[in-house]
Amino acid sequence: MKSTRNEILRNISESIKERNGLTAQYPLYRNKLRPIILSLLLCVLGLFFFGKIVYARENVHRLKSYYSLYYRDSGFQNYSNDAQRHSRNDAYPTGIKICLKHQPEGMTGTIQYQANISGTGWSDTYENGQSIGEGQDMPLEGIRVFLNGDLKDKYDVYYSTLILGEWQPWAKNGEDSNPVGVGKHIDGILITVVSKGEAPVEEKAPVEEKAAANVGNSQIDPAKPMVALTFDDGPGNYEDRIVAALQKYNSKATFFYVGTQATKFPSTVKRVADAGNEIGNHSYKHE
Repeated sequence: MKSTRNEILRNISESIKERNGLTAQYPLYRNKLRPIILSLLLCVLGLFFFGKIVYARENVHRLKSYYSLYYRDSGFQNYSNDAQRHSRNDAYPTGIKICLKHQPEGMTGTIQYQANISGTGWSDTYENGQSIGEGQDMPLEGIRVFLNGDLKDKYDVYYSTLILGEWQPWAKNGEDSNPVGVGKHIDGILITVVSKGEAPVEEKAPVEEKAAANVGNSQIDPAKPMVALTFDDGPGNYEDRIVAALQKYNSKATFFYVGTQATKFPSTVKRVADAGNEIGNHSYKHE
């Protein structure tokens, strides 16, 4: 009985010693584990922030288009960035230039473009910031934009034009930006370059509702006050904007043209007449 009791006491004593030994070693284990845990946390945080930096860098330095329109009263405007609307509501553009930035190293190709100039038709092909129409007076009626070299196999270029307050459907890779030859000049452009097969960025302005006066056929009520609009001494530089304003409010006018001017700009005379306006004679030489 006594030996059994002594054995129990001895086992208890050994257990206490073992526990005290582990307790004494715990601070040592904790000190060794602390730098390991800290290193793991730093690695996780580093991977997280590195991923964000890489994503931001790729987004900032992806291939982008930059473009500018030329206006007779102020020249070329500041470049607009890829997918940004570029327009003015007080004048129409007569020139354009487009370029690329952040082209991948070793990838061949350029961005090329043409402009449909009122009374002249499609221009020659220009590229990489060369200007079309600088110094000339006739409005632009459409554009074509396309890529060549390696770029055309890796990217698509989309573009849209603003006409009479409405952004036209997307065109891409050399298509006509809008129906041309109908006497409607463009008021703005929007261009974006995306990876092959991706959809373009939708940053176009919403289509504006047309004024109520532009709905339905115009009717003349002789019992109501009326105003007759006439324009003399043309054709000149403002016919496209005048016709656009008349069409917006479903109105017509009479244009009295000088013969010498009409022979210089027959396409303008035709566009004005095709829009339903009346053409009158204002002498041949205005003498």
